[in-house]
Amino acid sequence: MKYSHVYFDFDGTLCDSFDVFKKAFHFVAQEFNLNTSCLESKNLRDLPTKEILKELNVSLIKLPLVVKRGREEMFKLRDELKLFPETIPLLSLLKDQGRQVGILTSNSRELVEFLIGSELMQSIHIAKPSPLFGKAKILKGICSENKVPFENFLYVGDETRDIDAAIKAKVDSLAVTYGYNSKKVLLKQNPTYHCESEVELIKLFTEII
Repeated sequence: MKYSHVYFDFDGTLCDSFDVFKKAFHFVAQEFNLNTSCLESKNLRDLPTKEILKELNVSLIKLPLVVKRGREEMFKLRDELKLFPETIPLLSLLKDQGRQVGILTSNSRELVEFLIGSELMQSIHIAKPSPLFGKAKILKGICSENKVPFENFLYVGDETRDIDAAIKAKVDSLAVTYGYNSKKVLLKQNPTYHCESEVELIKLFTEII
């Protein structure tokens, strides 16, 4: 078992939240004068995270407040959120294998626990807060604090910023291509692995890594 520690992004990786994100963003856009017209663009998933923010008219100055307000609105809409079908079996498998599972998210622990359930959450580490950018520092900190060799740590995400963070933190990465960013743009980041479904993820952790 190569990876003793497996950490996940949440939205778009474990949680099928894009439709709820769009609904929440429409509320926030009115407050910050943001652009919502591009949310339905088929090409949006092909753009790196920073270019998506540019299309949405979210400046780096506005970003912390926009993220904060967006998460607040998503929490209000939590009854509409749903995990991907294989998320619970996947997390349970990793737990049973004896791996340390973690989640990096700017969502509240309450929201994550609401979806995953309190029993399974007892064995999951929530790295909070997780900024939109700057995850590399958190990943490095987790490895350092837990004395985990970088080669035994894997970060799983669905956006270009997730793969960038793993590369900067010098840990291996796994890109899932069913989330917010497309396979086309994710593979340009040269992740260590990539999967097109959670079924593939389970197979990967069962048979290969």
